[in-house]
Amino acid sequence: SEGYSVNVDHFSDDEVSEEEYDNDHDDDDNNDDKKKKSALPEALKSAVATISKKLPMAMKIGKSSHKSHTVIHTAEMKSIFYRLVPFHDAKGVCLITFDGYHNKGTNGGYGAMLRNGNGTSIAAVAGGSQHCISAYYHTLEGLKSGLKVAQCLSIKSVYLVCNSERVCLTIRDALIRLDEGRCRLHPCESFEVVCIPCLKGKLNMNEPFDSVFEIVNDILAIAKHYYRSSGMVAAHVKEWNKPADYLSKLVRNPGEQKFFIPDELPDGLLALLNEHGGDIPFIID
Repeated sequence: SEGYSVNVDHFSDDEVSEEEYDNDHDDDDNNDDKKKKSALPEALKSAVATISKKLPMAMKIGKSSHKSHTVIHTAEMKSIFYRLVPFHDAKGVCLITFDGYHNKGTNGGYGAMLRNGNGTSIAAVAGGSQHCISAYYHTLEGLKSGLKVAQCLSIKSVYLVCNSERVCLTIRDALIRLDEGRCRLHPCESFEVVCIPCLKGKLNMNEPFDSVFEIVNDILAIAKHYYRSSGMVAAHVKEWNKPADYLSKLVRNPGEQKFFIPDELPDGLLALLNEHGGDIPFIID
């Protein structure tokens, strides 16, 4: 797993220690987990064991009390993360990988790929940004577009994946503060859905606050409905996001947006999906 790093961020800041985790899981659950691991292909077993030791023992996403299941998603067969998450029907879960493209002074774009827990493609969206701002901003556009599709399809639970830790931290922190109705770091500041000082602290000089503030609010309006049953993963391996990266560069006309159903996915996108995690389950029932 050299060169492979994964941060798992949850929409809630509730954390469970290893000791609490051990107390919450009885022998039957441990036996079930062993059976699930033993059912994995031999080539993945050692990767699962190695990667899982490096990940934090953060348990439940939000405040869910559902039974835990093993979650596996692979960018490539040798690049894998192993986590415990609340129980879901694999067909009712959506993995959204999203990305943004920025060609300084010229144009920008965004894209999002949606797959269910069986690894099967659900839909894809690609768009040309109305304004050329920054890769950070256009990645937020990719997240917004992916969430809107999931909402239209009545998806019950989403797992969000991108290779921008700054985007992940922005949305995670904003959702926590929105849920609490305040910001612990700036309790005396005015609170308008998003903590303004916190958001300003995440921006570069060339990123206009008003534009970012608006799109973060748009994202929160959808993402808050998934707060208790979803999570976000910042994966520092570009292979994870190659399909979304492809989509972010597909539409060059500002303001244009394209949607794709599984039967209409471009050949180039299909090739990337097959090479980087397509049709590989990330939920093992």
